[in-house]
Amino acid sequence: MGNQAIRTHTERLEKVIEQGVELRDEMRRKIASLEKTVSAQKAQIINAERAKELYLRRLTTYKRRLVAGREKRQKLEGQIIKLKRRVGDA
Repeated sequence: MGNQAIRTHTERLEKVIEQGVELRDEMRRKIASLEKTVSAQKAQIINAERAKELYLRRLTTYKRRLVAGREKRQKLEGQIIKLKRRVGDA
């Protein structure tokens, strides 16, 4: 191999190495970008889970209040019926 061939081969190898470095840097940038995206999505999922838990707790509380209110209403309606009977009997 002559000097020119060695130089050409060396230049080609240097270009390949340079392209490899550029590719590595590009991949690192893409990975960093994807990590940010994943982190943001993870935060959104956590927030959604917390909102769901809060909703379910509130729903349970409202259901309990509704049941208690219905029972109270039924009890009062029963008392009204009894009072009407007493008034009707008197």
